[in-house]
Amino acid sequence: MDGKKWNLTEYLNGDKKFIIPVYQRNYDWKQKNCQKLLEDLIKIQSAQFESYFIGSLVSKRGVHTENYIIDGQQRLTTLSLIFIAIYKIALEQQKIRFADKIYNQYLVNQYSEEENNKKLHPIKRDNKAFLSLFSEDEDDYIKTSNIFINFQYFYDEIKKRELDIENLEFAIKKLIIIWIDLQPEDDEQLIFESLNSTGLDLSNADKIRNFLLMNEKEENQQRYFETYWEKIEENTDNKPSTLIKYYLQHNRRKNISDEAFYENFKDYFNKKVENKEQLLIEIKEWSKAYSKIRNRSFHSEQLNYRLKRLSFLENTTYEPFLIAYISESKELSEIELSQIVAIIETYLVRRYISEVATNALNKVFLTLYSDTMKLMERKSVSFSQALVAVLLMKSGSARFPKDDEFIQSIGTREIYKLKTKSRAVLFEAIQNELTPESPDILEKIIEKSYSIEHIMPQTLNNEWIQMLGDNYKEVHDSMKHRLGNLTVTALNSELSNRKFSDKVQIIQEKGALKINEFILQQSKWTENEILENQKRLSKILLSIFSFPVLEDSSLLILDKIAETLVEHEKGQSYTNKKPIGYEFLEGYKEEGNWIDIFIGILTELFEYNPLIFNKFVENSSWFSNKSNDGYTEIKPNLYLVRGISNMNKFSLIDRMLDLYEIQSEKLKIKTRDIEKEI
Repeated sequence: MDGKKWNLTEYLNGDKKFIIPVYQRNYDWKQKNCQKLLEDLIKIQSAQFESYFIGSLVSKRGVHTENYIIDGQQRLTTLSLIFIAIYKIALEQQKIRFADKIYNQYLVNQYSEEENNKKLHPIKRDNKAFLSLFSEDEDDYIKTSNIFINFQYFYDEIKKRELDIENLEFAIKKLIIIWIDLQPEDDEQLIFESLNSTGLDLSNADKIRNFLLMNEKEENQQRYFETYWEKIEENTDNKPSTLIKYYLQHNRRKNISDEAFYENFKDYFNKKVENKEQLLIEIKEWSKAYSKIRNRSFHSEQLNYRLKRLSFLENTTYEPFLIAYISESKELSEIELSQIVAIIETYLVRRYISEVATNALNKVFLTLYSDTMKLMERKSVSFSQALVAVLLMKSGSARFPKDDEFIQSIGTREIYKLKTKSRAVLFEAIQNELTPESPDILEKIIEKSYSIEHIMPQTLNNEWIQMLGDNYKEVHDSMKHRLGNLTVTALNSELSNRKFSDKVQIIQEKGALKINEFILQQSKWTENEILENQKRLSKILLSIFSFPVLEDSSLLILDKIAETLVEHEKGQSYTNKKPIGYEFLEGYKEEGNWIDIFIGILTELFEYNPLIFNKFVENSSWFSNKSNDGYTEIKPNLYLVRGISNMNKFSLIDRMLDLYEIQSEKLKIKTRDIEKEI
């Protein structure tokens, strides 16, 4: 690595080509960044600074005059935009010689015979917009690009402030950079990460793209980017971080925080990935499935409708499960996928109405696909039937509420107080069940052209008090927000707190939806009518979100033990048990053999407190800091003797838990009896 202090203009001068590699992010400086740079240049002029440091620029030499920009592309691109603005204004002011100087010294390699002789070569997504700025026809400009927007800012500001463009160039000449020229032996990935260690500028997806592409040959970078990464970005609306996090959590079987995401990805890549291109192929397939779910672009209208309604529940924990099913299905059946979506929707709706804690859902969906696949393959049943069996075996905060719990919750829940989209799902489902060809009231409720209204109003007038009778206050307080007192209309404030007969007439005249049919048949609206309507609507919801039917009840018996995470007890050795996974400090992880579980627990303990860990292993004959036959590496420079019995493994774990002062029940193990294996 060779670092030197340079004037930026000296760095730009000469026969150089500055290439932004494909793995770099888009040019994304905002106007506030451009404004700060312009203000600094004006300050340099007025204060007569001799020099002004603007940061480092890291590049790696290519063939001939090529310089690949590893860090600093945002500043370099922005300065190029200022020079283009100065060049165009110089032409307008008839300063031809000055314009030629700017053009030839800072913007182009004038003696180059290449078709594109520009010094700066932004990434593909920005290059077209950048080259368009050299056109004499403003209609060629790509005015939606950030490249154009920032160029236009500099052009307008220089003219509006009547800045002297020659003085402005003189100020730019005082800008100083530290140019770091990487040598072939330098680890550019490590250098890049150290320069961007704050994480303020780069998304996790940016870091992962750089990690995957940076150390590849240029032809591989281009191919990987255009064949895979560009498609991944297109399928995720240029925001692939969520999708890649889904993929990583699915494969690691654990929840991962945004803060730990990038480090977890690198760890997964280094330990599990044998073929980088295969990894990119898989993530690309996941991105296709992600796009189809988010955009509801399946052939089946029923499937798209169900996905739309599911999205209104504003709970995305199910998405990795569906993506895994879609991307890993050899021949995707949209009929079965629609059934699967219906099962998931019913599971989520019933839990939401029954107020079951949502914190269990991440854990449920982390392993739901793999649990379902295992059961499906062992018993040769359909995926949807295996899914039903796995969900019905859930208990506690992961349970699938049964009919009695669901009906009771519908009857007591103040439905009006649910989130707007969630309650819209209920009323849209009821209306669609009554009249399948009815208008899409999901969007209409969000757009507020339809609204969910109270029949008995939130504020009672004398006419309503008389209708409700002596116990009007109790009825009003307990029933006003319940399902039976609500309906959907396109009338909104027209109903307000009018008397009941007026409401009926208005609803009738304005075109009532089928859901209002019962209301229109009533002559009064008291507790009895509200309860009757409640019963009617609850019955419809019970039919729509019906408890799934399991055709073979033996499926519930087969894997009952495998579905339970059991708290570890001291002295437990798990004899004749087949491991499924474990839950410890970092959440649940699925592992199929004991040594991986053992090493996983040790790794988590080390990361939790390295000092305690190192002190323990120093005095243990099971560990060594040298690699020998019969040893397994568990972390750099630490090796574990192979062939330790389960009894000794967990005896060691028990002692470490005592040393860490961690209760044994913090560790949970999921197993299956070997003799019950099918």
